[in-house]
Amino acid sequence: MNEITRIFVVKALMEADKRFNHNHGPDGKFTSGSGAASGVDKSSVNAIINKRPKSLKIGKREKTRLSHQIATEFPNLKADGKVHNYSNRNHFYRFSVNDFGSYNFHYKIKIVGNEDFIKQIRKKGL
Repeated sequence: MNEITRIFVVKALMEADKRFNHNHGPDGKFTSGSGAASGVDKSSVNAIINKRPKSLKIGKREKTRLSHQIATEFPNLKADGKVHNYSNRNHFYRFSVNDFGSYNFHYKIKIVGNEDFIKQIRKKGL
């Protein structure tokens, strides 16, 4: 290591030390108090928090494609305010009917990894 590189490394370490925040633990995550994480113990089986999967965006082309497929497969859907489910390719969609061929898509989630959530939706109609 030459002298210039050594000086650069020392300055970088000094800058990193200045930015140290006592409210963050050794892993960089925010902690309250003494630096120890508090709250839910995520290592136990009972502490699993089931969240709704994040809805993905639906682009214009995808909306058009889905609208055509839904109109073809379900030509008798009425604009009655009901929310319908639709699985296509790798995604699961929730939508309601505005008019024939016009749909309001509520959300889109990936099927792989969310099978249990999709099963709940189909049973309960969340």
